[in-house]
Amino acid sequence: NKGYLENLDLRMIAMFTCRFSLGPRSKLSELLAKYSLATVQYVSESRDRIETTYVSEPVLAEASARYTAQSEENLSKVLEAVRSAFNNEQVLLDAPRGDVGEMCAAALLGYGIDSARKILSTPPTYMSEPVPLQDLLSQLGLEIVHDNLVEGWNVNFTHFCRPDWDFKEREMEMMWKRRLAYYVPAGLFGLDLLIVMKKTDEPRFAAIRVQVKNYSRKIIKSMRSEIFEKLSPSHCFPSLKDETFAVSLLVSVNEVDSHENVKKITGGPQVLELATSFPSDNSSASDHMKKVSSRLREICRKTTTDRLDVWTCQYGENLGSI
Repeated sequence: NKGYLENLDLRMIAMFTCRFSLGPRSKLSELLAKYSLATVQYVSESRDRIETTYVSEPVLAEASARYTAQSEENLSKVLEAVRSAFNNEQVLLDAPRGDVGEMCAAALLGYGIDSARKILSTPPTYMSEPVPLQDLLSQLGLEIVHDNLVEGWNVNFTHFCRPDWDFKEREMEMMWKRRLAYYVPAGLFGLDLLIVMKKTDEPRFAAIRVQVKNYSRKIIKSMRSEIFEKLSPSHCFPSLKDETFAVSLLVSVNEVDSHENVKKITGGPQVLELATSFPSDNSSASDHMKKVSSRLREICRKTTTDRLDVWTCQYGENLGSI
């Protein structure tokens, strides 16, 4: 029964999934493999179950980025198709790690760097050149006080994949060259997304470690501190030799107070700790990013968790009724 596909634009969904991937339980897997360059990973013996993914394809990801950067209308069509696929009674898509919040945070970062590139690039649809870290963060509504720390550091990614690997430090350079960011493998405590930074005109790479939270209630200060402790390079993957600078980024789908702090780890790097929510009306982010954020937050809505009772027990703070 393919009736649920009647009003679904598969091309627009492929524009999204070729950049931000999809999970193994996606009901559209067969069609995305047949028509839209998804890669088949698994076929059941009875052939009634197919699992697909999108491998790292830099050219395909840039083509998608160029399409959505051309106009607000193009991007709106892509996000509306994805929203329909998640809100459909069949729930036609599955997020790469089963976490829709992570997928939408990856999309927010991806469309944020697209927006920064449009400002810097000539022509404005050139979507594969490096962007200053400061410019990406400003697209999220973060105005950095410690700008001397981020000066000279750049980011350059167009798509996210979920690898299955034993990470080696040399992969940082590979990720940079392929304009690739990672959904980290399952089981890595405290970490959801990994983005590479590179120092201008130097062969130095560093990591942005990202934790994504999709709570319906505001993330309070004590919770935020615990999250940053888990994201610290002292405890958190990857372990990088001679790391001198790192960014720990907390991205909340819903409310969290903006936060900036610098921490020096003994025998390790300086860490810039940043917390932000998906940009809303009172954010300093651009109107464009506020619209993107609103669409992505709507996609997240069905999977928002209210399980803050654990935090209440741990920290003894009155969060109100759950």
